[in-house]
Amino acid sequence: MGVFAVRFGTEASYNDVEYMFIVVKIIGEAQVSCDHRTGDENDIETVRRMIAGSLMETATRLASEKCPYDQLVAHRQDFSQGVADTLKGYDITLNSFNIMNIAPVEKSQRIIDQRKKLKAFQAMSPEELAKKAEEANAAAQRYLDSLSPEERQQAEENARKMAEAEYAERQKLIDEAKRIAAGGPVVATATTAATTAASAGSKFCTNCGAPSSGGRFCSNCGSPLDPATGVCP
Repeated sequence: MGVFAVRFGTEASYNDVEYMFIVVKIIGEAQVSCDHRTGDENDIETVRRMIAGSLMETATRLASEKCPYDQLVAHRQDFSQGVADTLKGYDITLNSFNIMNIAPVEKSQRIIDQRKKLKAFQAMSPEELAKKAEEANAAAQRYLDSLSPEERQQAEENARKMAEAEYAERQKLIDEAKRIAAGGPVVATATTAATTAASAGSKFCTNCGAPSSGGRFCSNCGSPLDPATGVCP
């Protein structure tokens, strides 16, 4: 009988109640035993794939039950039972199972942070927003005044690249929406709350979520703004 450990770091798409499509990474280790497997490299990889599939299935079920992403760690037993049942179907016994962490991947965490930031702005009164914008404008002006002409040019170039990256991300979302409308396969796609706010007409920078000052560039991150709408083009 082979007894061996399998470490895993599985990424699973998760349809969160508040943040929609995000990706979480589930990190942990399992120990299994099996009469017909010795625990060589191929066996470990095969079992790892079985575990990954089970974890994704359990994550999908928890999402359908409206479980917030930040409460997934509390459902270790659900993941463990799902893995045990899956492996049992292949005559593999799960001896131990430990999930060390479940957290959004870096890109999804940025989306979550941006949406939280946007919600904080939306909760502000018009006076608070005006004060925030004024402070941001003053800080941006102080920063620009401290730059040499070459540094200012580089800052504007960086802002342009950021705007292009944001536009490319938005275009992917539009393309995915077209595929869904045409009846094509659904591919989990995450969008920023700032982009959603911009499409709804809110006056927020689509790059960082800061309230728009109405100038050519965002006073918080320096992204170029559309003069007509006050948001990133």
